[in-house]
Amino acid sequence: AAKDEGVVLSENVSALQHTILKGEGVTATVDDERVYVGNARLFRRIGMYDIPKQYTDWAAEWSDEGGTVGYIGIEGAGIIGIYCVKDTIREEAPSVVSILHQSD
Repeated sequence: AAKDEGVVLSENVSALQHTILKGEGVTATVDDERVYVGNARLFRRIGMYDIPKQYTDWAAEWSDEGGTVGYIGIEGAGIIGIYCVKDTIREEAPSVVSILHQSD
């Protein structure tokens, strides 16, 4: 998906000490900087959830629309990005659900 959006990744990036933060996100040292990617709970816990109201409004709107909101932050710089991921309902979903209900 990122390639479809024209995202280009540097081949010279070094990510070390990758750690999964269960239920919150991930962290790693990227080019000597501590980077966090995760949910609001993570950023509140580490004291980095200090973002403008416009961004919290976007997050609330995206969440209300069924999206999962995430944040990207760098230690010492704070949150540098906010994103939302959301699945779309596939065309065949209603018929699959109907079949599953009939099999009970």
